[in-house]
Amino acid sequence: MRKEGNSGRSARSDFPGSDFMAFSGFTPPSMEAALRASNAWVKGMGSLNEEIISFSQEQLGKCVEASQSLMRCGSVEQAITTQCDIARNAVESYYREANKLISLTSDMAREALAQSNAQAQAPAAAAGED
Repeated sequence: MRKEGNSGRSARSDFPGSDFMAFSGFTPPSMEAALRASNAWVKGMGSLNEEIISFSQEQLGKCVEASQSLMRCGSVEQAITTQCDIARNAVESYYREANKLISLTSDMAREALAQSNAQAQAPAAAAGED
C-alpha cells in the first residue's frame, strides 16, 4: 500500500532505487554481458580520444605552417590564393577526420553490442543443449 505525502508523490517514487524487482534482472550472466560491453565501450573511447589528440596536434602544426606561408606572400593576390588553399585543405582535413570519428564510433558501438549479444546468446545456447 502506498502512502501519499504532502507533495502528492507516492512514497515508492520518492526513492529512485526502490524498484528492486527491475534490478533483479541483473543476474550474473547479464552483469557479465554489461561488463564486457562497457569494457569494449571504454576501449573504444580510448581509441577515439587518441585520434582526437593526434588530429589536434596535426592541425596545430598545419596552423603554424599556414601562418608562415602567409607571411612569405609578396602580394595581396598571392596571399588570397594561399589563404584559399589553406581553407580548402582545412575543410578536406576536417571532413576526413569526421569520417574517421564516425567510423571509430560505429566500430565502438558495434563491438559493445556484439559483446552484449554474445553473452546474452550463451545462456540460450546452453539451455538448448539440455
